[in-house]
Amino acid sequence: MDLTLPKRLYGLLLSAEDIEIKLKSINRHLGFIYKDFERGSFGWELYQFTSPLPLQDEDELNVPGPYIYPVFHKQSESRNHLILSVSKSVVEYIKNNVLPKFFNTSFWTIRFDVHKLVKDIIENPKTYSLTSVHTRVDAFGISLKSASFYGEDIGESGLFRHNFEIFSCFTCGLKGSDDPGELISIKSNGRLSFYCESIDQLANIERVLGFIRKGGFYVYSERDYLEI
Repeated sequence: MDLTLPKRLYGLLLSAEDIEIKLKSINRHLGFIYKDFERGSFGWELYQFTSPLPLQDEDELNVPGPYIYPVFHKQSESRNHLILSVSKSVVEYIKNNVLPKFFNTSFWTIRFDVHKLVKDIIENPKTYSLTSVHTRVDAFGISLKSASFYGEDIGESGLFRHNFEIFSCFTCGLKGSDDPGELISIKSNGRLSFYCESIDQLANIERVLGFIRKGGFYVYSERDYLEI
């Protein structure tokens, strides 16, 4: 199997009871095989994961097993864990069915306070600008329930800024000043995705997640999270 970087990666930030995850220690019975990654991977680990189930609708396409997927892992200094793969279904399966079985503990998703992040970028323009925003609209009943915005810098749009008080933002895309397009898309439920054309992009993703964390836009507790 070719374990080069997929064109698009999907992921979750996970946390547990202050334990250190070493995916290398997961034995082959749970489907994980550690693969050598290229130089300059900045501490990222690459695995080949063999699933007992088709996780990308391969059965509907009559694609026979084994069902093998690349999985990327990075543990931060604060012991948060970024798990990436070719689809959200693969990441969710690993979170719910593989990690708890081996480490004998529960894992929860670190979510994003997207609305607070969008509001902060509008009021205090920073390193990153908004390239997409999906929001619920609270002012018009069933006539208009949601809206989506796309652009190079949505935070500078008068239409968006002047009507922000009626929005409840649940997804946004971010880009840096040097990025040719959207760097990452994040959702309030903790899901993230991005296009990945080279290993350098993983370092860019770490930086933008560090920006989000330092700004106080991580939601660590299930009790603090309101599904939008």
